[in-house]
Amino acid sequence: MNLQRLFRLRGLAVIGASPGSYFSDRLFENLAHRAAGLEVFPVNPTCKTAYKRRCHRAVGDVAGRVDAAFLLVEAARAPGLLVECADAGVKTALILDSPAAAGKLGEEIRRIAGKREMTVLGPACMGYLDTHEGMTVYAGRLPGGPLPRGRVSVIADSGGLLNEFFRAASGERRWGVRRAMSAGRQAAVSAG
Repeated sequence: MNLQRLFRLRGLAVIGASPGSYFSDRLFENLAHRAAGLEVFPVNPTCKTAYKRRCHRAVGDVAGRVDAAFLLVEAARAPGLLVECADAGVKTALILDSPAAAGKLGEEIRRIAGKREMTVLGPACMGYLDTHEGMTVYAGRLPGGPLPRGRVSVIADSGGLLNEFFRAASGERRWGVRRAMSAGRQAAVSAG
């Protein structure tokens, strides 16, 4: 699994970007505090604009560099979208949909990831953050204010558990956080 790809993004496609959708709104709220130099490209064939940005019909329509895609769509669409991402040169994907969807599609997602040499987190991936790099690609609610920087890192399969970790880290405990990630239950990883 090449996790370093996640922390060195220059371009992120958000497939299924939909203003008014809880996870989409939280992701774009958190991306407002992103690292300098990260371009975000909303992708939704039914919108012309989303979050004050031009919306693209497909990831292949994005003119800029796209290192990763965050799929905010039902898991049944994930396999086809992963192939589309790979064809567009995207090597990393995060899939939000539910843990229940993970069991049904996990094998197909792992097969595509291996064949296309992709790093794929999810289904049921809420995203990740790196306080030192200023990278916050997370579709959940973060506690008010920035998390304290430090050396503690955590990987959880549950976004809910990660939310509790963030509350503890920013609350009384004031843990210094380096990186945190919600990998989902079926993290399909690349062979390369």
